[in-house]
Amino acid sequence: MTDSFLKLLRCPLCGAKLEPSVKIEESENIIEWGTIVCIGCKTKFPVAFGIPIMKPPNSYIDATENDIPSSSLQKGIQVSNLVRKIEKREIKEVQRNLLIYRTPRASKNGTPRQDGTVNLDNKLSHFLPNALVKIAGKSNLQFVYWVLSGLSFQDRRLRKKEEKVFGKLLEDTSAMGFIYQYYHQLMHSPIYIYFTYRFGQPRYLAALSLLAALPEDQRPILDLACGTGHLIHYLTHRNPQQPVIGLERNFIKLYIAKKFIAPKGNFLCAEADQTLPFENFSFSGVYCSDAFTYFTYRTNSVREMKRIVNKDGIIIITRVPSHSVPERISDPKMTLYQLKSYFDDMQHIVVGEDELMDWYLQKAGPDFSTELPAKELNKIPWMSIAASHRKNHFRNYGQFNDWPHASGRLNINPLYHEDGKDEEGNIILRFKFPTEWYEYENHDWMKYAPETVHLSQSTMNAIAKGIRTPEVNDLISKWVVIGMPEKFLPLGHNLQ
Repeated sequence: MTDSFLKLLRCPLCGAKLEPSVKIEESENIIEWGTIVCIGCKTKFPVAFGIPIMKPPNSYIDATENDIPSSSLQKGIQVSNLVRKIEKREIKEVQRNLLIYRTPRASKNGTPRQDGTVNLDNKLSHFLPNALVKIAGKSNLQFVYWVLSGLSFQDRRLRKKEEKVFGKLLEDTSAMGFIYQYYHQLMHSPIYIYFTYRFGQPRYLAALSLLAALPEDQRPILDLACGTGHLIHYLTHRNPQQPVIGLERNFIKLYIAKKFIAPKGNFLCAEADQTLPFENFSFSGVYCSDAFTYFTYRTNSVREMKRIVNKDGIIIITRVPSHSVPERISDPKMTLYQLKSYFDDMQHIVVGEDELMDWYLQKAGPDFSTELPAKELNKIPWMSIAASHRKNHFRNYGQFNDWPHASGRLNINPLYHEDGKDEEGNIILRFKFPTEWYEYENHDWMKYAPETVHLSQSTMNAIAKGIRTPEVNDLISKWVVIGMPEKFLPLGHNLQ
């Protein structure tokens, strides 16, 4: 955490400024491990892996699937305990507390239990008196569960697995490897597919189109509920001099963002729908992609966005599902009226994801000069809204100088897999959806991406070296080749 980033922060409890308290590890004026303290209420907040954790002392750093507390998979360490351990220089223990949560126990059907409690299965009951099992099964006392879990052979096996995965997580050199180890191997969560293949999703490309509306100057931008930092990867490439802040409640996602996906961004751990730890009018733009619908306190979240954005800044919220979205998708839905009512006091415009994709396919940003009629807007499945007090934001943003999805190191889109060679020796790449659900959610892929491509070895070499030949540019325009962070793919996946 840099000094300039610290100056931007405010205490979420009283709004006062913060200053360094204890610095455990510091390099080039960047705090990697330590604590910061509020000069008003004297509350201390931990800094871990260079990421400040701006949560109340009695709150927990938990593992979640989405950006709301009710989606918690496992309760983690309490913030006050985190402060104490850091100040005692127990860094190795803190790393374990932040990267490894107690693994959710499997229920009888093999899926993780959402409450994190021990599953008293038949195997365990063989080793314990029936009366004790019944008491523990009905008791709300958490310590009884922990005692029983300590006696379980299954629990011991899981602890060994956690330690093994913990070692791999610290050693991992790629985002894809970390995401697989943590979300798939340890947490048994299908969300690893979403993060692994997000750089090519239609919703990601639609979001890139909207990013053109964010001011490109020296004032900071906030990505609210930033996830693992995919959009911040692009924003820090678009203008390396512009500070980009990513706020997310899930520390694991922030660790992935900071270490692998967007290392040039600034990140903090905090609740996205509660008091935001920033001064009034701190940002030229606030952006919230693919998360707002999950917030518990949406009204408060919008109020906070308005408070921290400059008077001439812009707020953009993307991918809000309407009731036109199929019932199979269980995301909390919203009407057009509900979405627009949050910004009654600001000029605003609502656009659909299909519109955004149409613009992006033309290598263009959004056209905010004209809004669709209400009758058509009500039919939009996925809504996005932009709001500002400044009329200049509501215009046609025109053509990109270069494809935003080409930012970073060029590589073959991970959705394409090598499938032999043709008669001329060209390498055959074939498109493949990773899962049935991913195909259902991203079926629009096939509207703009070829199912099969044939690449010469010279083209493969050009991609590996980052040389933009006409062939490579054509593949970029078809999303066969995309830009990714240097540390996104494992070494074995990189083109040589």
